[in-house]
Amino acid sequence: MQKFLVLFLLSMFLCSPVTAQNSSGLSQKNERLLNKAFKSYSNKKFKKALNFMEDAMQSDEVQQLSGASLLQANIYFALKDHEEAKNYYLKAIQTAKPSEYSNEVAQIGLARSMAKINKEKESEKIKREKDSIASSSNPNDKTSKEIAPFALIEQVPIYPGCEMEKSNKAHKNCMQQKITAHVADNFKTGISGSIGIKGKIYINVQFKISKDGEVTDIYANALNPLLEEEAIRVIERLPEMQPGTQQGKPVGVIYGLPIIFEVN
Repeated sequence: MQKFLVLFLLSMFLCSPVTAQNSSGLSQKNERLLNKAFKSYSNKKFKKALNFMEDAMQSDEVQQLSGASLLQANIYFALKDHEEAKNYYLKAIQTAKPSEYSNEVAQIGLARSMAKINKEKESEKIKREKDSIASSSNPNDKTSKEIAPFALIEQVPIYPGCEMEKSNKAHKNCMQQKITAHVADNFKTGISGSIGIKGKIYINVQFKISKDGEVTDIYANALNPLLEEEAIRVIERLPEMQPGTQQGKPVGVIYGLPIIFEVN
């Protein structure tokens, strides 16, 4: 029964019959460890899951499973240790066959981990630059006026279909409703079945509506790279809008959006 359970969980999570078949030769100890790691990951007990995986990874037979490396990478990703996540996604790619689904998922995970690492480096650089500017600030500096948060913009961007609204508040409400409807219609919630996490799923998305009305600089934050990839895909499909304005001039507008759904 224990052997069947771990094979079922691994095949469900990794969607790779090859990986599941390879795991049939595992010792009972390693099967139990992988089973416990997956259950902990599924219940969002990521540190506990990591402990089980570290024990399992002591074995050469587990290290040869691309699915095991993928699970460990996803655990590190959920814990926001993107450097370690990157390393294990690479290992999953190296041990998987090109045709295996785990290879495709690991490629996405690697790309998202690298994006997070680069974002963190960029944020540190921007912070240093802001600190430097603050020490010699120029009151006439126009840089800060080129981008405004959605909540504070004088005239919000106008989403297609919201042109007839009379006030800025009405434009804002209309835009929020349109974007929410767009996400609800286009987000593939079925993707949750392949990530293995249960309960309420949160994805925080931020993007910029440029001075030309285009959606740019999309950033997503979630517990799993597949969720981030899907959120970015959906936001990229937003239509071009009339740009927001500040003091009568077009400016970039930062917009934040939470995506929430539940997996039983």
